[in-house]
Amino acid sequence: MSAEEVTPTLYTYVTLMAVCAQAGDRRSMLRYFSAISEGGMQPGLPAWNVVPRYCATLPPPSCVRQAEDVLRRMGEQGLAPDAVSYSSLAHSYIRAGEVERCEALLERLSAEGIERDTILLNTFLNGYARTLRWERAFQLLREWSASGCPTDATSYVHVLRACVGARQPVHAAAAVQLMRGAGLAPDVRTYSMLLTAYAKAGQLRASLATLKQMRSEGIRPNRFVYASLMEACLVAGQPETASQLFEQMRGQDVAPDAVSYTLLLRAHLLNGTAGLDDAWGVLEQMRDAGGECTPNTLTYNALLEGYLDFGKAERALALLEEMLSTTRLSPDRATYAILAGTTLTGNARGGGAPRSPPRAQPSRPSERLSRAPKATVDVLHRVAQLFVRQRRRLGGEVYLAALEAACARGDVSAVRDFVGWREAGVFQLRREHEERAAGLTMRADDLVREHESELEEDWVVHTADEAEATGVDAALGRRKGA
Repeated sequence: MSAEEVTPTLYTYVTLMAVCAQAGDRRSMLRYFSAISEGGMQPGLPAWNVVPRYCATLPPPSCVRQAEDVLRRMGEQGLAPDAVSYSSLAHSYIRAGEVERCEALLERLSAEGIERDTILLNTFLNGYARTLRWERAFQLLREWSASGCPTDATSYVHVLRACVGARQPVHAAAAVQLMRGAGLAPDVRTYSMLLTAYAKAGQLRASLATLKQMRSEGIRPNRFVYASLMEACLVAGQPETASQLFEQMRGQDVAPDAVSYTLLLRAHLLNGTAGLDDAWGVLEQMRDAGGECTPNTLTYNALLEGYLDFGKAERALALLEEMLSTTRLSPDRATYAILAGTTLTGNARGGGAPRSPPRAQPSRPSERLSRAPKATVDVLHRVAQLFVRQRRRLGGEVYLAALEAACARGDVSAVRDFVGWREAGVFQLRREHEERAAGLTMRADDLVREHESELEEDWVVHTADEAEATGVDAALGRRKGA
């Protein structure tokens, strides 16, 4: 343009600013912003709005601070923020995890009479979906659509996301119905999300009805749909149906991945000890297939839990060693919960811990072994040794389970080892573990002192008996008499 003496317009500079903002090039973005005034033009809202949009991409809390500063400076220049400006500010709040501040922003929009548009609506709905505020998402969607604000498929998908994350299958179905009422047809992604909500609740009948409806509408299920259906089967305690769905998926040329293979593995584990070899076979198939079928941490967690639940400690330890040394996969909180014999039960996103998959309950409950203190101490002692060799850290829940079992068993040697490993940094305790760890440590200290006291008493008694047997006391008495 310079070579051909074409004068850049305001639109030219705004476009260049937007490109630089998208590339994260703050310096060039501001240089083009300055060039607008240098060229004798006024930046106006289009140019100013690029800057808070860039701010929304910054890491928190900088994104909020800088976006608010830009809107303040816009006001000083006599420019009133519009829907685009406030959408960028809302993005900053959401990125910083301050979704609650969107409520005050909504009041500000109403007070200033800002025209509501689809982008602004979807921005707020995305924030509510991330924080699982499904009731508020429904409320805002209904209010804005009733006031004439246009909606699109993304609007309803955000509401659906909130319901799925919050484990509200009935309301997830209501979100899909709202979408239909707005004249929008659900696609395979929408159905997949709805099936996820049904799966988490174990609503197999509703899941299969949804599959039937998809087929009647000519929508071909993908692997995500089949994964949700298999999950529903497992939660509902129907492992055979899950296996049949896996075969049906392959028969329809839908390529399985690590998720669907792991669900198949869990289905075999639900058949009790008889399914352990089949589950191992699935792991080997995954290794051979590679690519998207390569076993991941969830796969190893599922099989590890199955081995421990059915008393196959040696196979569990061998699998754990393979996971750490051969695959180089990183254990997660679910791994630690499995080793400790507990289950993660955090809230459905919003601050809680991630949930572990449903435990592999055998068809014959008597097959599943409760972990006695001796078995727990021996296994967790070897687990800790394995992590020490691999220079890996263990979760605090494993330390709590190990120390409690060692104290219950009265195993002073194991108590000393576990406490020593914790002091060496092998165990990584979170704040929520500290109180229970302190109580167990006091119990462990008492056990060690009691043990040392017993050893000292035994030594005194043994020494006295030995002295009497060898006549030392009598000899000492004759010396005193002399």
